[in-house]
Amino acid sequence: MSNTNLSEQNWDKIFAFLKESKGIYVKTEKASRCFFVEALLWELRSGAQWRLLPKRQR
Repeated sequence: MSNTNLSEQNWDKIFAFLKESKGIYVKTEKASRCFFVEALLWELRSGAQWRLLPKRQR
């Protein structure tokens, strides 16, 4: 896995888990990845420092 993005292979495993889990609403695969998983990974890598937020998100 790269330092910046989640690999497709790892995402497939995570998404399968999310779909099977009770109490987790999964609207679409794309929405789940864009708004939840990638945001969580960014937060873990950066410590949620505002200066490290990608410019397109500020």
